[in-house]
Amino acid sequence: MTERRASGFLIFLLLAGLVAFAPAAAAEPAGERPDIRLVLVIIVDQLRGDALDGDLSRLSGGGFNRFYQEGLVYRRALMRFAPTSTGPGHATLATGALPSVHGIAGNEWWDRSSGKKVYCTADPQHGLVGSPVPSPAGFSPRNLRAETLGDALFRRSSGASRTLAVSLKDRSAILMAGHRGKAVWYLRQEGRFVSSDYYYPQLPAWLEDFNTKRMKALDTASWTLLLPEARYRFADRDDQPWERNYQDFGRTFPHRLEDTLDPGSALRLMPLADELTVELAIRGATAEGLGRGPATDLLVVALSATDYIGHSFGPDSLEWEDNLMRLDSQVARLLEWADREIGPDHALVALSADHGIASAPEFLDLQGEAAGRIDVPGMLEGLRHELTDEFGLKADPLLGAKMPAIYLDWRVMDHAGVDRETAERAAGRYVERVEGVAAALTRTDLLSGRVPAGEPMQRILAGFDKDRSGDLVIVQQPGWYLENDPEKYATNHGSPYDYDAHVPMMFLAPGLPSAVSDRVVGTDDLAPSIAGFLGFDGPAQASGVLLEEIASAAGAGSYNPPQ
Repeated sequence: MTERRASGFLIFLLLAGLVAFAPAAAAEPAGERPDIRLVLVIIVDQLRGDALDGDLSRLSGGGFNRFYQEGLVYRRALMRFAPTSTGPGHATLATGALPSVHGIAGNEWWDRSSGKKVYCTADPQHGLVGSPVPSPAGFSPRNLRAETLGDALFRRSSGASRTLAVSLKDRSAILMAGHRGKAVWYLRQEGRFVSSDYYYPQLPAWLEDFNTKRMKALDTASWTLLLPEARYRFADRDDQPWERNYQDFGRTFPHRLEDTLDPGSALRLMPLADELTVELAIRGATAEGLGRGPATDLLVVALSATDYIGHSFGPDSLEWEDNLMRLDSQVARLLEWADREIGPDHALVALSADHGIASAPEFLDLQGEAAGRIDVPGMLEGLRHELTDEFGLKADPLLGAKMPAIYLDWRVMDHAGVDRETAERAAGRYVERVEGVAAALTRTDLLSGRVPAGEPMQRILAGFDKDRSGDLVIVQQPGWYLENDPEKYATNHGSPYDYDAHVPMMFLAPGLPSAVSDRVVGTDDLAPSIAGFLGFDGPAQASGVLLEEIASAAGAGSYNPPQ
């Protein structure tokens, strides 16, 4: 570790209060605790909670079905926060904490002091490693304010435990890797996997070899249907009007990279992207000897193709349906590797998702449901005029907007002598008149805990960070699309509703019961449950709990609150 990184992490520990944190002694099980050498965490980006309903019969026996047959499956895992997006979703899975604590309040937010937009894993102090083209972008976990599962393993083992996280997305890999792990992700501009000098001074040989030999042989790759067309629910709907023809990738099968405007970007819309992620993760884990060291190691494989495919085609499409079949084969591949190289008695495997996905509003409309696309550009322009006219402002009253958050420019308000709470409420009144908007929650009310009753609103409260969240948080009507660009995607996620917050959560480990539960649990329970099974408390800031079925198997006391 470099001196800069070591000192940076020490500052993190001091700020988070982790130096003084000492794990409590876990209750010893009646029998011998399983010797877990590797924790394998699989995160599927955008796996909606009902995605596997009715599809298990078409899937292999070695992927999702294996969890259902041999593992512990929670069909009703919910995100206890919003926005339900990639950054907050992965950070919560990694830390067991909510965004109001871990600080990843969105994929992006506005910084008040600089007046600039901040990306959740941006760090100008740590540049890219592995890109042949110099880039001003830098990446690290500096914005993550909480300890991750990997960090807790490192602390508990006095530095012997290792973490590797691999994904298409930098934010998925970095937030899951935490402050003490290694992160690797895909750079679409170069069509190769890279990292940051926070993790590596230069790319390790196994990663450079993968880029040189594997990533340069993809130009003619194509995506065809895995099964006979008649076996698909959406076989007769391969070209729906709301689907997006991203980079000329096409709206019908087959999809060919050689037909696209930007193969490096379009690759992310193919199941092949997950296949490459899995292959690289296995190579990296093998080269680094994960699962063969003196302490329990952690391998995180964050699979992102489902998210890109869902945004472009929607979850009610032939593409999404076929991708699920191919995703299943990659889950099976990871489980087979863990069995072969680590052994089923020495591996704990967990699988979940960072968020769900809404159906395209046009699809919902065909089903007779109220839905639509909120005119966000028109809303923001109208809000500017409303506030300027009401308060006699001489400058733009908006600092920025990243749905569902709107940031007012406090300097403009202060200069005009406008009370901030008064400005928030005026902005909220205007936004709530926009078609498709259910509510606009103000910063003042959120900081005071004053939100309307109901689970969706409580999720927004749990996702609100006082330093990084906006002055207004917009809640759309169910089924309505909310994004800065109303036409960017076929559909989106981010809302506090169950279709975005509901995901599956599954575990495979020696001694765990084989059961399928409809009991409601939280995605923030994943990291504490893994830690509890291994025999310690953690991560440090986690508010999630050790689930009672896992606690019983591990011989530990349950941390579940009374029902």
